[in-house]
Amino acid sequence: SWADYTAFLKKDGTVEHGALFNKDDASALAADGITVTFHIIFPFLNPHGSLVDEHEVDLLQDDGVTTVKTKVNEAKLLLELFNNQGLIKSWKGGLWINKTKFQIVMFDKDTDTAYLKKEGGGACAVRTNKVIVFGTWNGGINFTKDGKTVPQNPGDCNKAVEALAKMLKDAGY
Repeated sequence: SWADYTAFLKKDGTVEHGALFNKDDASALAADGITVTFHIIFPFLNPHGSLVDEHEVDLLQDDGVTTVKTKVNEAKLLLELFNNQGLIKSWKGGLWINKTKFQIVMFDKDTDTAYLKKEGGGACAVRTNKVIVFGTWNGGINFTKDGKTVPQNPGDCNKAVEALAKMLKDAGY
């Protein structure tokens, strides 16, 4: 099942939360630690869901002081991230996943990979032939690496997400 892949992402502690999304509509195939709304789309597949339904955020205006409540559609933003090679043009509120705002640090067009930052952590997202593999890291969470306790970090998270994406690509997904 797709849930096995999120478990694979988290198995060594380098990834805080993991998810796999359909690359065409950002519906959730599996999510661990990421809130999704599940709906049955195709009866022969596992239950699918979307990212968190639309929600409101306080969007900072051009004056740098005033905020306005604005609806954010996380699935639309995730798709736009990949369809525009790392640029979100539809609104200036940034990328939101799981009601968390991420800054786009870098987008690798050759590998279809986005590297993201948030307060205290970040994420890596890779689009394959059929899915988007998404994993977060949190600098406040420790794991064991080479016999030592170290905090989660972008390098180890990216490595885990990219490895799963490669495995899925090699299998035709």
